[in-house]
This record gives sequence, structure tokens and C-alpha cells, in this order.
Amino acid sequence: MAKIGIRHPVFSPITTETQGDSPTYGTGIILGKMTRADENLNYAEGSLYADDVMAEYASILTGGTITVGVDELTLAKRATLFGHSTSTTGQVTTLFAAADDKSKPGGFGFVKTLVIDGVKMYKARWYYKVVFRESQESSNTANDSITFTDTEIVGTIIPVFNSDYGDAVYEDTVFDTESAAKAYIDDMANLPQNASIRSIRPNTRTVVLENGDSVTVTDKTDSTADKTETTEETTATPNIIGGGTKSGK
Repeated sequence: MAKIGIRHPVFSPITTETQGDSPTYGTGIILGKMTRADENLNYAEGSLYADDVMAEYASILTGGTITVGVDELTLAKRATLFGHSTSTTGQVTTLFAAADDKSKPGGFGFVKTLVIDGVKMYKARWYYKVVFRESQESSNTANDSITFTDTEIVGTIIPVFNSDYGDAVYEDTVFDTESAAKAYIDDMANLPQNASIRSIRPNTRTVVLENGDSVTVTDKTDSTADKTETTEETTATPNIIGGGTKSGK
């Protein structure tokens, strides 16, 4: 089995946690476009030697850490993950990080692209409980070459007790299609149908009509997420009203 890709990082805060049952999750968010996931699972190990040989050995999965890279983590999503507060005035949002802020535990999942016997498959991995924190951040001046860097967050993986499986850490499910794997993660995280990569709200955009009125349009499918992102990132360009074309100089 070869792993050739990774995508669709989704987080959902835990709302209730009942002894003997899996956590209940709130509304999920897409953290961004995923660049990497470094998973390090921890095991408690012990052995007993008798008559000069190993007679007993036990290894128990106790949790672990996961370092996740995304292309960009918006202020609103950082506030959701790390318990920070935000203030918005007009189109400007400010994030406030305080010493007493506490990260919210939640479920975290993503999709791995696999090749099994020459056939592409998609593994949906879901960690039942992860607490993320901000990682070190490094910035460099521009020079004669372009170097892209991602945004890194570090999560502590915590087991949750389930009466069926004991101390459960994660689950894996393999699907034939990417859409099925994403749908599985979305269902686990209670992700809204038209969730946005860039916003904590569904994909919405403001359209200016020819009469000057403006209306808010909600995109209907997840396939428009990148289109909405492009619209948001190019707001500095002239608005094209009524299906006209952009004039050149």
C-alpha cells in the first residue's frame, strides 16, 4: 500500500462527553487545504522475563501527537481551535490571544489517498479527541527565489472510552471514491453541506445587481468552494456587473 496524497482536514468541537460512549460533536469546520500530517502514536510497553527469557509482553496505545500543515488558517478558525476571541469592525477582523485562552478538544479527520494493487483508494481517518495548539512560526524576507511555507498546528491525541472498543483513539475506513471518504468525515464532524475552506460559515458571496441592489448568494455544492475562495481573494479587481467584460488600459 502506497500513500500518495492527503486532503480535507476537518475539526469538530466536542460538546458532550459521556462515560462509556463516543463524544458528541458540534458543527464542524474545514481547517484549510492540507499540506501534511505527521502522526506519532504513543504506546505504553512492558515485559516480564522469567527463566532468562521474555515470558510476557504488552503494548497499549495511549494516544499521541499529530502535526498538521494547512495552506492558511483564518483568524476565525484559529479562534475556534484555540479559544481566542475576535473583534470585527467593518471588513477588518482582529484576533486576541490571551494567556487564559484554552484550546477546545474536538474530533479531527482527514482523507488519505492510497494506491492498493494499482488501484486508487481513499482512507478516511478520524481521531475521536484531539486538542490543538499553535506551533512555532517563522517568517523570512523576500529574496530572489520564492519559498512557500504552510501554517502548522500541533495536536495532542487523547483516547476516549467506548464501551464497545475500550479506550478508542482513532478509526480508519477505506472507500473506492474520494467523495465517499469525504462524506464519511463530514458526517462524523457534522460539517454543513456547503462548508467553506476559508470561512467558518457556508460559502456565501455578495452579488451586485444592475439596479445597484446587492444580494447574498449561498453556493449549493462543495465543488464551488475554490470558486468562492477565488472571488474573495480577488476583491481588489473591478466588479463586473451584468455579465460585461473587464476593460483593458
